[in-house]
Amino acid sequence: TQPTASSNGNSDYELLSGEAYKKCPNGLEVPQEDCLAVADLLTQDINTISNRNYLHVYDWTFTPCGCFIWGDSLIDYDFNCGNAVFQPSAKLVCKKPTSRKRELSTNNDYIKLSGSLYDKCPSGAEVAQEDCLAAAISLTADISTIR
Repeated sequence: TQPTASSNGNSDYELLSGEAYKKCPNGLEVPQEDCLAVADLLTQDINTISNRNYLHVYDWTFTPCGCFIWGDSLIDYDFNCGNAVFQPSAKLVCKKPTSRKRELSTNNDYIKLSGSLYDKCPSGAEVAQEDCLAAAISLTADISTIR
């Protein structure tokens, strides 16, 4: 089935900053076969996309991985996450989580994110300062490792 947006513009997808993400959060990746249609859906208000009918697929070393918009002009897909990098010129095309709470319910409503993939928590999933110590303790088996 083709991805669609409702009449109010809502969809099951979103654009995430390549400055904050090297790849979509786990489970929220858009498959290559859906990338072009979803990217087109999310960029209807961007009139600088050069060719909405062509998906550039390659193993770049200077881009995030998965489906992304490059410089508000190209729809791209990098299939190698092993060399993905943070890239301010990119906007990642990702599925929206059905619920941030559900996304974080792995361990006492907190998960550890890899520092090599994320430089901050996904929008809406940040831990409040007053909850930080409790979150760290719930995720760390050995309390002596928390400094």
